[in-house]
Amino acid sequence: MLRWKEKKQSQLDHLGQCIDRLECKIFEEAESMDKKEYEYIFRERELMEHVYKQNKMIPVWPSILRSFLNCCFHKVSLFSELSHRLSIS
Repeated sequence: MLRWKEKKQSQLDHLGQCIDRLECKIFEEAESMDKKEYEYIFRERELMEHVYKQNKMIPVWPSILRSFLNCCFHKVSLFSELSHRLSIS
């Protein structure tokens, strides 16, 4: 799951960079573009942005669950050690 998440995050990062490049191109070359070219680039950017927004929420619950369980285990271990020390005293 972690490898899948990293791969998808990398793809989303690349898509975000493509969106940024298209926005810069639109901004810098808007006056020199003809209407068809401008509409094509603008639609392409909108499509990329739509795909980006649909996929930006990559599930991370396995890593969150793992962290939560590690934290719980650590607290149980500390509690167990503290109980043992108190019973010895």
